[in-house]
Amino acid sequence: MYLIDTNILLRIFRQGDLQHQLIGRALNELERRGIEACFSLQNMAEFWNVCTRPLLRNGYGLSIADARKSAEYIESTMTLLPENDQVYPIWRQLAITHRVRGLSPSCRPMG
Repeated sequence: MYLIDTNILLRIFRQGDLQHQLIGRALNELERRGIEACFSLQNMAEFWNVCTRPLLRNGYGLSIADARKSAEYIESTMTLLPENDQVYPIWRQLAITHRVRGLSPSCRPMG
């Protein structure tokens, strides 16, 4: 099973994106190898956010109906990974073990 990143989910529907074809080939190869592509509540929420955000705010500007159709495609071709009580403790341990940080000190807020 592979968890598909939100950026990959977004590019599936952007035929003008430079990586659209590459992503399509990669997903086809996963399917050919029998590897299950998965998504989570978190990346579906991120996907929905970008799809429905106005173009002027760095989104796709899709209607709710179009975003729904895109989400339904993902839901019909990939597997939803359910969450449970074990998700948070595992994430927390990974964050501590690998010293995960939010913004690096060199990042400055936009605007």
